[in-house]
Amino acid sequence: MLAPGVRPCWCQFILAFFKPVTPMYLSRFLLLNIFLEVKAMHLMLLSPTEYAKLQELCDLFDNYLAVSAIIAGETPAQVYVDDMNIPTVALLFPWDGHRVYLVGETHNEQLIQEIKRALFSFFSPFKKQGRSYEFLIYYASSLWEPHFSSLCEGMETRVARRQYYGITQVLPRWQEYLPAAWLLRRIDAQLLGEQQLRYLPELIEEVHSESPSVQDFLARKFGYCVQEDHTLLGWCLSEYNHEDRCEVGIETMSQYRKLGVGVITASALIAHALAQGITKIGWHCWKDNEPSSALAIKLGGTLVAEYAVQREFGEGNLLIEWLVDKEQPIRR
Repeated sequence: MLAPGVRPCWCQFILAFFKPVTPMYLSRFLLLNIFLEVKAMHLMLLSPTEYAKLQELCDLFDNYLAVSAIIAGETPAQVYVDDMNIPTVALLFPWDGHRVYLVGETHNEQLIQEIKRALFSFFSPFKKQGRSYEFLIYYASSLWEPHFSSLCEGMETRVARRQYYGITQVLPRWQEYLPAAWLLRRIDAQLLGEQQLRYLPELIEEVHSESPSVQDFLARKFGYCVQEDHTLLGWCLSEYNHEDRCEVGIETMSQYRKLGVGVITASALIAHALAQGITKIGWHCWKDNEPSSALAIKLGGTLVAEYAVQREFGEGNLLIEWLVDKEQPIRR
């Protein structure tokens, strides 16, 4: 256990806490810790046993289900705070390396610069590899906006918008959408082991996008897919299952879109979620992704919030996205 205010041997802590996480993601945590151990004066690593201290600070992040899962210890992450006892700023790095949650607010320029260096240190391996990489930064306070010129120095900005839908019931008679030639299957260990299935690697990649391992997905989450012969046409997976909530990840192979695959896989997932006691299902999509928003509405989804996205393009093909929600922040 970490003593408050004491910086531990980062490598030992991370190797113990992130043992289930793949080495690709682990390397970024190690690089960030090396940076913070040498450079940091304000940001300190918070022990998972202390995450409850963030509950009140993260109240505005209620629609970011990943944050709730992190605080509950259900999603691996590293959390850095400005104060070990009463944090007013926190930086949450989930294991996946695609997003960061910037919690709280500050006018401390030194801390802001430290956050900037930490972000670039965490994602610098991709910049050094010369390949495009995208990550999201979520925040609730508009007080961060005046600092964008510093935090996003040397980057080109573009604005987009996203939407969040809430689903609480399943579409009546959804099974009627399933043609006789299609097979609806639960995504389980047996299916994931059938190497002859076309698009199985894409499905496994989708599993890894929101779960640190296949084993974690099978233990905590669920999903459904549609199969025709030896081809997977599409799938729908639950994400960040926490208490009576989950979120949705959905994908249909391009040549099978507009055939009803999404209606079937999403309806099967919603029906299973409701049967498991999950009553709140979240659906996130880009505002200009009309097929996704139309599907959410068809499934009975209600638009809960729309939020602004500032996309930052940096040198070295490093793509950074800053997400801003002036009223309620919503996870991707």
